[in-house]
Amino acid sequence: MKHKVMLLTNHIDHAKILDEASDPLATLNSHYQFTYANKALAKALGKTLEVIIGNDLWEIYSKDGADMRRDAIKEVFATGQTKVIETIVPKPSGNLYFITTFKPIFNEKNIVISVVAIAKEITDRKQAEEKLQESEANYRQLFDNAPSGIYQVDFRTGKLIKANDVFCEYFGCSQEEITSISPYDIMTEESKKRFFERLNKMVLGEEVPENPEYEVIDRDGKGVWVKLTTKYNYDSEGLAGANVVVHDIDDLKRAEAALRESELWYRMIYNNAPLGIIHFDSSGSIMDFNDNFAKIMGAPREKLLGFNMLEELRDQAMLEAVNNALSGQSGYYEGEYTSVTGQHKRFQRAIFQTLKGDDGMFIGAVGIFEDITERKQAEEAVAASLREKETMLKEIHHRVKNNLQVISSLLGLQSSCLQDEKSRAIFQESQERVRVMANIHTMLYQSADLARVDFGGFIRDLADRLQQSYGLSGSSIEINADIADVSMAIETSIPCGLILNELMSNTLKHAFPEGRAGEVTVSMKTAGDRFELKVQDNGIGLPESVDFKHPQSLGLELVRLLAEQIGGKIDLQVEGGTTFTITFPATDKRG
Repeated sequence: MKHKVMLLTNHIDHAKILDEASDPLATLNSHYQFTYANKALAKALGKTLEVIIGNDLWEIYSKDGADMRRDAIKEVFATGQTKVIETIVPKPSGNLYFITTFKPIFNEKNIVISVVAIAKEITDRKQAEEKLQESEANYRQLFDNAPSGIYQVDFRTGKLIKANDVFCEYFGCSQEEITSISPYDIMTEESKKRFFERLNKMVLGEEVPENPEYEVIDRDGKGVWVKLTTKYNYDSEGLAGANVVVHDIDDLKRAEAALRESELWYRMIYNNAPLGIIHFDSSGSIMDFNDNFAKIMGAPREKLLGFNMLEELRDQAMLEAVNNALSGQSGYYEGEYTSVTGQHKRFQRAIFQTLKGDDGMFIGAVGIFEDITERKQAEEAVAASLREKETMLKEIHHRVKNNLQVISSLLGLQSSCLQDEKSRAIFQESQERVRVMANIHTMLYQSADLARVDFGGFIRDLADRLQQSYGLSGSSIEINADIADVSMAIETSIPCGLILNELMSNTLKHAFPEGRAGEVTVSMKTAGDRFELKVQDNGIGLPESVDFKHPQSLGLELVRLLAEQIGGKIDLQVEGGTTFTITFPATDKRG
């Protein structure tokens, strides 16, 4: 009894071990159904054990994945031999790669009754392999196409293994000659000596400069300076060779010499620069500055030198810009600054930038100051002038509107004195035209934009006024407006407003005789690079005797002439009423 309990306990322990194993594990029968699966497999597949166990491969994997695993299991059942394949589990975040081992399970008659599949995740290795392949491809492309000479050297033979065409061209050798050349064959005697000293130190494990510089002999036999960027190769025996990039620094060497000679000029330029320049250390203390900085601050040199910007600055915006520079970022300041040392109030603009030494270590920051007081004063003068001109322009529009209203009133007074109805109608039509132009000027001086008119608002106002003018408020004639958000310059809006006035007036007077009910629709929209104005009614239509291309009435003649003035085209349709469509360039519209 005790023996059976121990066996049962061992069985439970083994099952628990398999369940908790970190590698996915499962058993499958000859029908390719899962008879067991552990938690690691369920996690890898993103499925529950209940879903996996009892189902076959095709219910768990894609068809290709299931077929590949089926073939491996089938081979194990047929041969009784272990089969190892590489499998993939697709995931939204990226594929998981596994090496899956399929092992047979035999019964007492040595017949395969089941297959156990054990998967070992190799995703990291696969990704590393892919990166390595990509790196090798990039290296080959760099090697072949680099603008600098590149070679590989075997330190044990002392010979080059290979070199790119740039190297061969620079040193006047062919690709066939490369393997017979040593790096020191192209060096001057002094550089050879330093080369071997460096190599011996490396063999002994001593520290050497990372990017050595040597004088070499180019294809013309001239000594030039190069810098070598080296990646060393090691094997089980130690240092084996290196990949080396040859940078031509001959011009740089000459430039360095010229730079040393020009330090005096630099100091002169620094002190006479039109901008103020300062250098302060990591604690914020001013270490150096030029003469113009002292002038901008209005303070003597002794007060500025050693001034601690972090502790003594009162302007919070400038203090923030200084802190940005001291924390490795760029700092910017613009404003009216009162010098702490000189009580000098001026508008200033300053840029602060972190300074680092040759070793990349932070050593402080530099500030460049510009006195922009005169520019600010000029900007304020321009802004004041602009405000004055805007006020003047509004006043002009206001006066034009007033004058047009006076003309309209005079026309109205004159028409009231006329007994002839036809003559009075002519005066009233002229009065309405003047009123249209006055209304546009009214909208301009009331608008924030003095150059453009909100034409949608103008159309709605005109429709309301014409209804009142012709006594149609509350009548059976309905005016509908389908207006897009359109604005246009005054040069276009006045002719367009007059066109609309003529067409709507003509419609309201003639399209619905004897109190007939009807509907008038006015629409304004953009169509590509053109405006489209449409006045449509369902009235009695335009008489056949009217030729709008050669009109007898002043109103239609105005429509034709004004349309030509704005580069427009008129289209007339007389089916089911009258529809005038006028399209004209929308060069004034805003994007």
